[in-house]
Amino acid sequence: MKRKAMMEDKKENGERGGLSRRGFFRKLACAGLSALILIGVCYRIPQVMIFAASAALSSPWRTDFSISRKAVESWSSDAPLVPEHTPQLTRTAVTFHPEYQDFDASYARRGLQEAAELGVEFVRTDVRWSAVLPDGMTPDENAFDWYRLFFKTAQAYGLKPLIVLSSPPASVKRLPKRELLDRWQLYVDQVVSHLGDLSVMYQVLNEPNNPIYSIFDSVTTPEAVMTASQLIKSRVPGAKVLVNFLVDIPHWRHYAELLLSHTNKAIDLVGVDHYPGTWTLGPNKGWSSCIRELLGIDTTIPGSVWYGRELAIVETGFSTNMPGLRGPHQQNDFYLDLNQNLRNLGPLRNRLSLVGFYELCDSNSSEFLNPEAHFGLLKDDCSTRKPVFAIAQQISLEAVDK
Repeated sequence: MKRKAMMEDKKENGERGGLSRRGFFRKLACAGLSALILIGVCYRIPQVMIFAASAALSSPWRTDFSISRKAVESWSSDAPLVPEHTPQLTRTAVTFHPEYQDFDASYARRGLQEAAELGVEFVRTDVRWSAVLPDGMTPDENAFDWYRLFFKTAQAYGLKPLIVLSSPPASVKRLPKRELLDRWQLYVDQVVSHLGDLSVMYQVLNEPNNPIYSIFDSVTTPEAVMTASQLIKSRVPGAKVLVNFLVDIPHWRHYAELLLSHTNKAIDLVGVDHYPGTWTLGPNKGWSSCIRELLGIDTTIPGSVWYGRELAIVETGFSTNMPGLRGPHQQNDFYLDLNQNLRNLGPLRNRLSLVGFYELCDSNSSEFLNPEAHFGLLKDDCSTRKPVFAIAQQISLEAVDK
């Protein structure tokens, strides 16, 4: 009787070979969950989600900036300009955000001096739409005066300005499509009128394939790029127009090729932004896969949308936002890996007209977890060097234009 009851119990639970149907599906679910967790960890999905939440909560995205007359006058009260230096020809750049230090001239000057010591050719800086035309219509002469002094000081240190055209006021971004394009044209016109004699390199928009930074929809973006390019090139002899794409977003190349096909020859340089180890989803922590993709783009085939264009790495870097786990040592490893990948290009390195470091200074060196606060080669005082500074110097030295 006991044996019969046991057999019936096994039959009820669907047991086969000592494993019930319920037990089988429980183990299958556990295995599936473990696999999902493993894939998530390998592809850094939890990391990116936590970092994104931290960035949103601890440093809300700023869209509107203002520059006071006091900030402008601080240039004249600061030390005199250094003697003019011959610009470097290293094909390297560093992004510098003086708004992190509230446009304080003393910090800006320190940062520019360190950029010169870094050995880069270009200093890449936003001339923020929200700062120079706060209402979208009326130029703020204080803001233009500040940027003019900043770029002239950069030139005195032997640096070439690379001007980024982006960051509209929140009120402007909400306008209807046609009116938004009209305001965009006014903004570009004002920047070129006030600062066009100081720069021949202009980045139009910032990562238009990135929904966080995009200003125009995909249908309107080609017209915005062509309008800006025509204005710049008609007023600035020898000007070059750069557009950058975030390669950490799927299908970036398809987006880029569509934009290139709809803008004729408006874009001279096609740049990529890549943050392996910080923002990139995927098992590859380094630059090797992106380098291979760049090498697969042939710019010499007539009829191709890539024909005659230059390629550039505009932004890359590593955030030291978690001391011990993501600190100076890991940042060093990232830049050493980048340097090795660039060395491995050999003669093909000439395909890259620019390699850009992101970025010069932390926005807040004491902030915890938020990656956007810790990408700097310098601390937020714009003068204290992180150990990685020397590695970036070496990359600049090896990138000297022959």
